[in-house]
Amino acid sequence: GGGIAKRLFALPKISDWFAEEPYKYDIGGQQYSFSDIKHGILRSNASVIGPNDPRSQFMIQVKDARIVLFLLDPPQFNPMQPFDRNNVDEDLDALTRQLLNSRVSFTHNSIKLPEIINTYTKDFGADKKQLLKWLLDHMDVDQETRTYVSQRQNTNGLTWEFYKE
Repeated sequence: GGGIAKRLFALPKISDWFAEEPYKYDIGGQQYSFSDIKHGILRSNASVIGPNDPRSQFMIQVKDARIVLFLLDPPQFNPMQPFDRNNVDEDLDALTRQLLNSRVSFTHNSIKLPEIINTYTKDFGADKKQLLKWLLDHMDVDQETRTYVSQRQNTNGLTWEFYKE
């Protein structure tokens, strides 16, 4: 016995579907894990898919840090509405701005932001100065704050505080 209930409980948990193993996706005769797609193809991470790997031809050539915010955990970083295929860039801009405006804050001498941005800093620039520029370019920040925060960063007077969500 047991019927359908027994079969349902035998199914893997949804979170397991995205695990590295044992799930692979056959795309064009090549095997991809969820991690290969997320980090290798969409984030162009050469440590996941190397330059001699035949799948490397599908890696995004121009990195777009906005993608990181919506691919990675925690799940509240995932957009709740689908993108319009005719306006993907504009939709991604709007959601990035909304996300950063709600989760990044500036005080007199610090910037507070989600830990996930620290984890993937290299996707946003080579260093904290480039990360700050990227953040300021993708947020609604008045010119006075922009200038002040940039000057603090240039003099090492800006404290970076990363928090877990």
